[in-house]
Parts: sequence; structure tokens; C-alpha cells
Amino acid sequence: MEGVPVSFVLVWSGATRKKRSISLLKHSIGQPMVSLNCAVMTTNTCRSRREASIRCSASLADYSGRGVIVGLNQYSHDASCCVVDAESGEILMAIEKERLTRVRHDGGPTGECLRACLSALDLELDDVRLVVANNHHFRIAPFERRLPFQTKLGIYPTSDYADAWNLTRNIPKLEISHHLAHAWSVLPFWRASEDAVIVVMDGMGEAYKDLTTGNMSTIDEHDSDYVCDWNSCNCENIREFPTREQILSGGRGYREAETVFLQERQSETGRLQCIFKRWTEERSPPELYNHGFENMESLGAVYSRISSHIFGHWNVCGKVMGLAPLASTWQSPIPPQLFQGSLWDGDLKIDWKLLETLPNPGEWSSEHHHRFYAGLASRVQTDLEHCVLEFLQRIRTTTGANTLYLAGGVALNSTLNGKILRESGFEHVRITPFPGDEGIAVGCAMFGFHQNKKRDHNTARLSPFLGREYDTDEIEAALWEFLPWIQYEQATEIEVEAATELANSKVIGWYQGRSEYGPRALGNRSILADPRDPNVVHRINIHIKDREYFRPLAPTVLSNSVPEYFELSDTNTNPSPFMSVTLPVKESYRSRVPAVCHADGTARLQSLLSGDNPRFFKLITAFKHLTGIPMVLNTSFNIAGEPVVESPYDAIQTFLDGGLDKLFVGPYAVSRREDPQLDQIHEIMIDASRSLGSRIETSQILGEFTSRIVVHVDDSRKVQISNGEASVLRALHRAGSSADLIPADQFISRFAGSGSARRESEVWPILLGLHHKRLIALEIPVE
Repeated sequence: MEGVPVSFVLVWSGATRKKRSISLLKHSIGQPMVSLNCAVMTTNTCRSRREASIRCSASLADYSGRGVIVGLNQYSHDASCCVVDAESGEILMAIEKERLTRVRHDGGPTGECLRACLSALDLELDDVRLVVANNHHFRIAPFERRLPFQTKLGIYPTSDYADAWNLTRNIPKLEISHHLAHAWSVLPFWRASEDAVIVVMDGMGEAYKDLTTGNMSTIDEHDSDYVCDWNSCNCENIREFPTREQILSGGRGYREAETVFLQERQSETGRLQCIFKRWTEERSPPELYNHGFENMESLGAVYSRISSHIFGHWNVCGKVMGLAPLASTWQSPIPPQLFQGSLWDGDLKIDWKLLETLPNPGEWSSEHHHRFYAGLASRVQTDLEHCVLEFLQRIRTTTGANTLYLAGGVALNSTLNGKILRESGFEHVRITPFPGDEGIAVGCAMFGFHQNKKRDHNTARLSPFLGREYDTDEIEAALWEFLPWIQYEQATEIEVEAATELANSKVIGWYQGRSEYGPRALGNRSILADPRDPNVVHRINIHIKDREYFRPLAPTVLSNSVPEYFELSDTNTNPSPFMSVTLPVKESYRSRVPAVCHADGTARLQSLLSGDNPRFFKLITAFKHLTGIPMVLNTSFNIAGEPVVESPYDAIQTFLDGGLDKLFVGPYAVSRREDPQLDQIHEIMIDASRSLGSRIETSQILGEFTSRIVVHVDDSRKVQISNGEASVLRALHRAGSSADLIPADQFISRFAGSGSARRESEVWPILLGLHHKRLIALEIPVE
């Protein structure tokens, strides 16, 4: 196919003010290269990293005219979108809203996600044949019917909620229930030749009233249909606790807690059997914080309550899991059991008296509570493991199925998953890369495809790399944006160069290919380090990621070396392709790779086959050649409070903010540029346009006589500055209103007045500080 010229405009803010033309080669998946011509315009009005991305009509793949089906996790946390080919069921693209907005676990409307996906695929809303969505807090159709009134009152912002990309009017739309969507999210990994059990365990699912009323009379004829277990699954032999009679007689609200589906090889594809469902009572009004979630009795909700008790946030359960092994090290007192009884038998009880009287809620900042918190974390982890293992062993005995699929937020507990792998009795344990609520969008899309095609097989992509791939020219545009702070060169053999840096104890950013879908960094958006370095854990946790000191760091291991390094119950060399399982490291190897061994000698590993990620596999192979170690330390490419990086802009910004030694982005090796020196003062120009239009906010710090000054650069970036920096920045903004580039020596003279001592000792360090915070750029123009 011949290259097709396409014109578009790239807007970015940069050091230069020149308009120039570049030629992009846009790569399409499975298609020849398409030549694009574009005009690049620079402006100082572009503030956010999202505005700095290329806006064009070039496609990731030419799916135009074929039609797609869209799955949405809508109006809830972890809002997300998945697009599948309506003919083949292949997952074309999926993205979480947080990757675009840079707000962790961002929820609400999904128009931004859908727009990003369809734009990347060169599609419009008219190409969407069907939308399938879920929101487990409330039904979507009646909510959207009320939106015109509520947006007029200002309850919801019109720009997001009433957006056509969010509402998808005039497109057929289905809603499916929450646990059913989780179950369908495993379909890309299901093999038609096996009997499989799908176990869904999370915090809370659909409300009982929604599942039992189906197509409610309150929904008019223009609203979507509603599909749930009762009208899509065989539920004849279901074990249900409490029973429907008990629920109806009690007059209370209930929600899904745990559900088990059976998919037999002889059964019609898409016709699951629902064989178990436990409901959790809504023990407090849903209007309370987080819908009263922390007073529910599902396994996920109780574990999440402990997360809130220790860390003050319901959605950091991974921290609880990581803290639990330290109870033994610190000799922590262990509280009494929280769980009593059997989940399978329906008599599981939670000790609410104990839960509600636990001391010191939300006081992690007080270090003398850490020993108690570790004991509490150990208790809830141990109880969860005991409860779930007994449950799964009973399921295995009852059904005779050999394969287990796990879905729902509880399946993110890799320590539990390791126990399940070794002790549940199932021959195969499979966990998707997206078991949490980001997987809901995948489940909705796969359900829609099979309802549309009625196929007895699917060709869905098994890869976790479902996001966008940014091409070389987009990477170069991002690099150009940061030229005052970085220097870069094209690597001749990037995997070997990166491995060499790791072998020399450097911590690097690794940004390649399509982004991962789901919470784990699996070799395309990763921070990498040498697992032999015992000091690197402290450096990454404290100095790079700025997070809790005890957090374990994971290895990515060449699959054929897994049995050598890890304790396994069989010879499975690929037990954890998506970093879902924690296993004990063999004692003889723990001293060789201390950086990836947690306090109890375990590691949450990613086992890597060469075909799963060839470039990452080549890097680790090169590292093994240099060091004899067939693994690297691999943690997500982000810093505390932020999502994993999505765009090249995100990657470079995090590289600079996080203090990494080097960044490998696409074909380029990136390092920091040395600071300009004072003896160059007559050559240096100050570019203050980067922070023009930002809001400088001063607030009094409670109980102190000092103020905190924060510069709000854009929606996703806030920078704290000193009083001196604020004074200089304001002066630069006044001076920069008439000229973009300000001679440094002239500014210092005007600002500081006469006297070189004051000039050097006060103003120059302040300018350097603002330069390091990227609120200004100190540049030496090149003729």
C-alpha cells in the first residue's frame, strides 16, 4: 500500500518559537508504513501533557468500516474502555481513564477513554455497533435519563457527563451485571477444550434488587437492556447465601460478594452456569462515604477495611499484603481471627465487634503503631488465605474441573494466588492481567461480541499490551519539549545498552511499545534495576517513588529459570506471566538476588517467555550474559500517587521527577543535561513561558508561622516553591509578558540591584531551583 499523505497540527510548548515541518512515519499494526506530513507549531498556551500529544487522523490499524463493539466500566472508579473487532472478537485497544487524566483510579464518565481509543483506530462513533457497560453502584440507563436535569442544576459538569462520546446516544446499548462482566473478562484466556471454574471475589458487586428486577419498569423504551446471571446463565443448581427467601423477608439491601461460574467444554459458549453466589448485606446507608462499602462482609470489603484502618485509604490493599510478612520480623502481636466459618457452606461470619474496636485507625504516620499494623495485616491476610483455600478446594471436589480462573479485586492479592497455585488442587490456575475493575470493560466488550456473533470460539488477543504505541516522531516531539533538561542519542542496540546500565547498578526507566492494560508493569512501562543490589529497594521506595519503605519489589524472570530459583509444586515454567503470583525464592538463591526477596523470602514474579515480549526478553538475556542472573528487578514506571506513565511526555517527566539514572524511550537513550554554570551568565537566556498562566497559591500551614506556596502548572502538576522562588517567578512573569526569552544577566541585575555578591549568592541559586522544578528553562541559544 502506498503511503497516504495526511496533514495535521502538533501543538507543543518548547524552548524554540520557530514553526517547522517534519515528516512522520505512522506504523499501523499489520499494515505498511503510512507517510504523514505535518506542521509543528510551538506555543506557550499549551500547558498540559495531554495537549502536547500529537492530534491526527492516523490510525493504529485500519479497522475503518468493519465495525467495533465497545465495553465500558462507566461512572465508577477505574473507569475504562475496551474496543473489540465486531467480526473477529480481537481486542483492538483498551485504556484506563487514569492513564489519560493522570489521576489514580480515576472514575466517572468514559467519553475521554472512548474518544482516545476510536481516534487511535481512525474510527468514529458511527463505527460502533454496540456498547456494553457496567456500573456496580447504580444502573446506568436511569442515571443517564436523569442527567439532562442534573447537569442543568450543576450537579454534574455538562462537558464530561453530557458529552456525546460518553452518552453514545443512538447506538444500541446493553448493561450487564458486575460479576457477570468479571466472568466474561477471562474469555480471551479460556480454552474451549477445558472444563473451567471462574471464581469472582471482590469488594461489592451488583445490588440484589437490580439482578432480580431485570428490565425495570422505570426504564423507558429508549433505554438499554439489562443482562445478569438470572437471565443469561443456567442457575438451576446454584448455592445461594442468604437464600432469596431470606433476603426478601429481611427487608434489607444486599450486593454480590462472591460468585462462582462453571464453563464446561461441552456447553454452549456464552452459556455459563452460576453455581454459587454469596450476598453481602448493605449494613449502612449507601449515601455514606464510599457507598457504605467498608461495613460490608465480602472478602474484598473486609480486607479493604483493614487497608483503611492502617493507611487511611480503602484502595491500597496491596500495601496491606506487603506489610503482612513483617509481623514475623517485628514480632508483632497478632489479633484474634476476623473470619469464622466456611464460605462454601454459607456460614462465614465476620467479627464486627473486634473490627469496630481496633485501635489507632488511620495513623500510619505515627511510626510507633507500625508493629501493631503489621500484626493486623498478617491476621487479615492469613484469614483470607485460609477461607479462600477451603472454598476453592470444595469447589474443585464438587465440580471436578481442572482449571481455575480468578477475577475481581481479590485476585490482585498475589500472596493468596501463590497459595492457590500450590495448594488449591487445580491443575491450572489462570489470572488475567486485569482482574480488578479495569477488567470490567474487557468483560463487557467480550460479552457484546459473543451476543453479536454467537461464535463458539474467539480470537481475542492474549497480550496485556492493549494500549497505544507512540511512534518515533511522537517520542521526538516529547524529547524536544524537555531539551533544556535532557540530552539523548539513538542507541545502536538498546537492549544491550540498558542491560549494561543495570549491571553497573543503575536504575533506569524502560518505555517501549504499546502500554500495558491493568495495574502491572510487564516490560513496556517499567522501572528496572539490578536484583543483586541490596540497597536498591531503599533507593527506589524512598528516593525515586517516594513511598513506604517496606514495599517489596518484583522480579521478571526468564521462564526457563523459574524452577531453578523458585519453589514450585510442579515443573510449570510459566506460572505467572502477568506478575500475579508470589512464590518462595529458594533459600540458596536469596542472597544472590536480595533486592527482589521480601521479608519472608518470597517474590511476586513475572515469568517471561521470549514470544510474550521479545525486546524485554532480549534485555534480560543480555543482563544474564553480563551477570549470570536470569532476571531483573521490575516495578511500575510511576511515582507515589500517580498512575503508570502512558505517553512519552509522562515518561520523561517522571524520569526527571523520580531521579532515575537513565531513560530508554523507544530507540533513544536519555540522560540529564548538566546545569548551566554562572560563568556562562552572559550567554544564558531565561524562558519563563512554561509557567505563564499558572496559578501561584499561598496557604498558611496549620500551627506554624510559615506559608506554603504551590504553583498549579496544569491539572496534573503542582509544584511547591519557596518565598524567594515565588518572588523571582512573579518578576519573571512580569518581564516575560512582553518577551519570551529574557537575558539572565540583565534580569539578575534588575531584580537584585547592584552588587555581584548578592547576585551570585541569592538570585542565581533561585533561578537554578526554578530550572530544576521546570518552571523556567535556563538555555544557551544555539546559532
